[in-house]
Amino acid sequence: MMREILGDIIRPTHYGLEWELPRISDVLETNFFLPILIYFIILQILGYLVKQLLWISYLQLTRHRLQNLTVSLVHSCIAGCSSLIFFITRPIVMLEDAIHWYNPVAAQLIYFSMAYFLYDTTDVIRNDSSWHAFVILAHHTVVYSIFSIGMLSHKFLPYTYWALMVEINTSFLHVRSIMRLTNRDPCKNLCYKTISLLAFLTFFVFRLGTLLWMMLFMVMNYGTFHPFYTYSSLTAEVFFFIFSIFLLRHLLIEEGILEKAVL
Repeated sequence: MMREILGDIIRPTHYGLEWELPRISDVLETNFFLPILIYFIILQILGYLVKQLLWISYLQLTRHRLQNLTVSLVHSCIAGCSSLIFFITRPIVMLEDAIHWYNPVAAQLIYFSMAYFLYDTTDVIRNDSSWHAFVILAHHTVVYSIFSIGMLSHKFLPYTYWALMVEINTSFLHVRSIMRLTNRDPCKNLCYKTISLLAFLTFFVFRLGTLLWMMLFMVMNYGTFHPFYTYSSLTAEVFFFIFSIFLLRHLLIEEGILEKAVL
């Protein structure tokens, strides 16, 4: 039993599923929705504690933004660090077996991330009605949908770990945003400058670089699984790449590197 849980297992019932469409009815299976529900409750408790204990001296809009960023930072640190550790410890799996390798313990990180995106969606709906909120909701909807496709098929788990490596960059972006909200003149702060530099460096390596690799992977492996997975993945990755370009533009404007009028 322990070998099945901790080993590099692929259950026999998962063979050939890459050629089948994911069954939507499986979202009602306890092994799919129960982990998400448990992590969602944990995140709700975390969010409640953050709102009761942290950033309470700030004005309402700034306070909510800081509290939301704090929970988001917890998720991005866990997801980013875990995916990077997985890559370091299992490079062959990440590079050569990104489709078929499956482990129920490793799948928990994906369920945790899906729960986070549900949590953040509900938090944004309750507290934000700006254009920024709409963009975030669109992003979370695409992420949750594409993660669900992989989890329902019991395929592409290491490939999804690649996607979570983007969270390494997200961690630095969250810290940078927190520093901007809490520091009246962050651009003169050495710590802020360091975090901002790391945010830009990881943006190109772990965000744009990862997305490009994932698109290349799908193109190079076309025909080795159902076309649905190819097209749905590429559609999501193109969306995230465009989203990332606009995010990069926003960061460059904030740093004064790019004029706002420049597209």
